[in-house]
Amino acid sequence: MSVIYNALGLIVSSVLFGTVPLAVWAQEPHVLDIEGEAVCNFSGECSMDVGSEGKNILAACEAPRASISWNRKEKGVFLIACDCKCTSHDNTGWLIGGASVTGEREIQRLYLGKEFTVEALGKDPSSIFDIMASHPLCEKVDVVKLRESVFVTLLKQPTNNQSAPYCFLPAYIMNYRGSMKIKTNDVGSQFGKLLRVEDLDSISRSELLEFVDGIWISK
Repeated sequence: MSVIYNALGLIVSSVLFGTVPLAVWAQEPHVLDIEGEAVCNFSGECSMDVGSEGKNILAACEAPRASISWNRKEKGVFLIACDCKCTSHDNTGWLIGGASVTGEREIQRLYLGKEFTVEALGKDPSSIFDIMASHPLCEKVDVVKLRESVFVTLLKQPTNNQSAPYCFLPAYIMNYRGSMKIKTNDVGSQFGKLLRVEDLDSISRSELLEFVDGIWISK
């Protein structure tokens, strides 16, 4: 797979995806050919940092970093995730769906947590490495939801256990009956419904679509 981005400012994402690097370069003739890299794992999950070309996204994030991810199992779907670089992992982001039968692309703003991959969660880790210390998962991995997932994110939750004061709750982002949904097994989040933010006020649809439409992914 190769990835072509037609603008400046995308740089390598975190080592979270660091197994199969993909070349990225400027496509437009009036843009300098500056090479960067997107990084994919063997399952086809890919990510790269949002650079200066996505300055409106970084401003809307109000965070020091943002990444854009995609998964080759679901064409045209992207997850833009803000990263607060903080221990709480209280992040937000935007889920951009593929074209519907009407040609309209659904955009949802979501509450997100720690970046993770479907592939890594499929290994059923006993603990998740964090900035200060490792923490367990709050529950066993839902194999059925994971199998359908395009993306996953880990929500940091407090516990009543002094030896493990926090745990990570998996949230599964999947195509559910033709629409992208975020789902959990947690009653407190209404099984994922409360993770959807109702407005996109901080950035316009056109700005988000312009950014993701600048990415072309070959088979």
